[in-house]
Amino acid sequence: MAANSVELSTPHAAFAEGLTDSADNSDQWKHVSVTLAELSAATLTYAIVVCEALECDLIIYPPVPLVQLVLPLDRVAIESCSTDARVVGLRRRTGDRPVDFRLRFDHLNEFWDFLRIVSRVESEYQILRANYVAQMGQVVDSVPSHEPSPALRVLCSYEAHRPNDERNAD
Repeated sequence: MAANSVELSTPHAAFAEGLTDSADNSDQWKHVSVTLAELSAATLTYAIVVCEALECDLIIYPPVPLVQLVLPLDRVAIESCSTDARVVGLRRRTGDRPVDFRLRFDHLNEFWDFLRIVSRVESEYQILRANYVAQMGQVVDSVPSHEPSPALRVLCSYEAHRPNDERNAD
């Protein structure tokens, strides 16, 4: 199944591991092609694929992605952002340790397109998560519990299960 639409595809980008520059950063950046494609409009799901690019701006064959992410399933956060440098620092949460990397775009409009989509997906995910957490609270409230009430005596006759203040009132 193909992607619904490619939102951004540029060979005018660079990739570096980590979130900070080293003192000599000339070899730190790799020339890459960045593709951001919509996988599902209904669930607002996107793929980010970053592949090393050759001088001709085509990627190596067969493709060997440096980064493959499915947003929002792969938990990715924007950790840093520099409009002047057109650099986005990202952190992927995988298991116990995060994986940090940066993408630098040659063109400002591509930088902003990337940020806009990733931010929108993250925002929608946070809204969805908040709704699910609220619904989970309703589920917890519906589980029968030993709340102090006359109905409790009907549901459970064990004296030890009754709250202390209710036992002392008898």
